[in-house]
Amino acid sequence: MTIARLNGEVLAESSETLVLDGKHYFPRRSVRSGYFRPIRSDENGASHYAVTIDGNTTECAELYGKVPDPRLADHVLFSGPVEIED
Repeated sequence: MTIARLNGEVLAESSETLVLDGKHYFPRRSVRSGYFRPIRSDENGASHYAVTIDGNTTECAELYGKVPDPRLADHVLFSGPVEIED
């Protein structure tokens, strides 16, 4: 089971992450959506999200929609201070 945590809170957990270039992409269904707020989309088909925990907001997640690599569709990549535990 792979877990994504921010400030001790579990943002996502899955045994079905996709690992590309050493990064874990979590299936959208594994993400606890209550923490997330959309902030922008980019030209590559990714939606960027901010996560708010205990009143602190951090931009640290991307949800991939239509992208050049179809394996990434509907997967979330965490970045910044998010800790990934294998």
